[in-house]
Amino acid sequence: MVIEYNDNTNMNKGFSLILFYAAFNSNCTVNKEMLERISVEFNNITFYKVNTTSYYRVKQDFGVMRIPSYVLLNDGKEVGRITGNTSSQVLKTFLRKNTY
Repeated sequence: MVIEYNDNTNMNKGFSLILFYAAFNSNCTVNKEMLERISVEFNNITFYKVNTTSYYRVKQDFGVMRIPSYVLLNDGKEVGRITGNTSSQVLKTFLRKNTY
């Protein structure tokens, strides 16, 4: 399950993977669908998606310059990121490497 970010979202506990996306971007649509599929495989990670049109401030706070972008946090601190379109295999490898 992927949680849509809102003003009450707390991403400071455990591992969190955030997808920064824009609704108008077709690559972002593909990445959102892929993230939904991958999220069921990783019980140790909470998955979030942030609409950068609605939450531009959050995009700026994380220094996201390009969408789609993934930012991996552990207890609120960044441990890695992937910028741009990616494959499910690359994303899974990234998650395994950085969360186990």
